Amino acid sequence: MKDQAAKLKAKLEERNKLSDQVELNIKFLMNKITPNNYDSIKKQIYALIREHNHEPQIFNSFCKNIFKKACFEKKYAEMYSKLCVNLQKFEIEKKIPEGTDRKEKAKLIVKLKKGDSVVSTTIRTLAKEGVESLSQDVEVDKEDPDWEEKLAKHREKLVGNIRFIGWLYIQSFVYLVTLLNIFTSNLLYLPKQSLENSDEPISSICLDLLEASCILIEHTGKQIDETFYDM
Repeated sequence: MKDQAAKLKAKLEERNKLSDQVELNIKFLMNKITPNNYDSIKKQIYALIREHNHEPQIFNSFCKNIFKKACFEKKYAEMYSKLCVNLQKFEIEKKIPEGTDRKEKAKLIVKLKKGDSVVSTTIRTLAKEGVESLSQDVEVDKEDPDWEEKLAKHREKLVGNIRFIGWLYIQSFVYLVTLLNIFTSNLLYLPKQSLENSDEPISSICLDLLEASCILIEHTGKQIDETFYDM
């Protein structure tokens, strides 16, 4: 029975797996997109998704590629956050019955955005897991000749992750409660523990987390102020 279940699971996973060619097409489009050609590449992305019948796997793959690139391509982070919003809208519009009038369609889009979609679930999960992973203490082996480079890469990834989350908040893709959880549970947790429980100098990882906190505040502060002012 266990063998049969394992074979069935493997068969289902293989069926749900995108072909190597589709993955290459996704990577090609993601490597090609820039703010200057955004609209034309977006149309090609939509066409590829339509070609594969809006399968969840293709949305999932696009999201993973977007997140990976957004964390390391600072100048394009805003564009990638915009693409997340567009993909989410494109995904949920498929769920709206044909012939729905414009006003009702707009209402349904707002309602569906508040629910779960492949795009929103994937991006938010990647953001949460990324911050949680990067907020952990890192042991530094100074006998390793590449230790400084490894710390620099860790910082780059952390800051890129946080900056992208900031853009997602500005695009109303993630909510204020998400930012508060990131601050209290991730970015500030380790530095607070370090300052309270140790007489040793604060570690470079804690300094990176504090820097990331400042970047997130600076990046989203105006939007938060406007949100509360409107209330």
